[in-house]
Amino acid sequence: MEKKISSNLSKLRKEKKMSQKEAAAGLGVSQALLSHYENGIRECGLDFLMKAADFYNVTTDYLLGRSESKQGFTGNFSIKEDIKSDSAMCTLTLFRNASYLREYLAAQHDGDLVDEIHHMYGLIIYRVIMAEVAKGNFPRSWMPNIDAVNNDIYKNIMNGLLYHLINCKHTSSTVTEDPPQCVKTVVEHMQKYVYEQCKENNFNLSDECLISKK
Repeated sequence: MEKKISSNLSKLRKEKKMSQKEAAAGLGVSQALLSHYENGIRECGLDFLMKAADFYNVTTDYLLGRSESKQGFTGNFSIKEDIKSDSAMCTLTLFRNASYLREYLAAQHDGDLVDEIHHMYGLIIYRVIMAEVAKGNFPRSWMPNIDAVNNDIYKNIMNGLLYHLINCKHTSSTVTEDPPQCVKTVVEHMQKYVYEQCKENNFNLSDECLISKK
């Protein structure tokens, strides 16, 4: 862990384009001592760790190597840069993907479109909760309208609402840019999943629908 702290201290200073002398002055230590910390020669104490976290505007967990996000858990949802876990199909990647889509729509379109994506996410989560309550995996108290759990009409209405939200027509974006890694991961993983499910169930799907089968 000490090696991670020393490398992060050096990395953060260089990101701010500061010399060791400048950083040492800001941290209230000698340049020699900071050099020892950055090179792993000496182990820094808790007081210095907290001071460094404040000075570089990061969490102590980041300095310790316990978190990939400089801003902690909530910082994971601000997609300013890729993090290592973005390449894995995991819960954090899904959350970061959802956050990026929301931020992107807010920047490119009006508030109504942002509300639509909130309703899409909400309906999907609501549908999962309903399904798991029906299976007995979630408490029945999670569904106040318990009669809806096994009501096919109610479920069809939800499916129709989700279909409507997904297929609403809007002006196409003319912006061209590479997607962040979390978006690429979700798209590639789900394309592969759809392809494999189609193949397993003998559904015909043209290759043109699939960018990658990896």
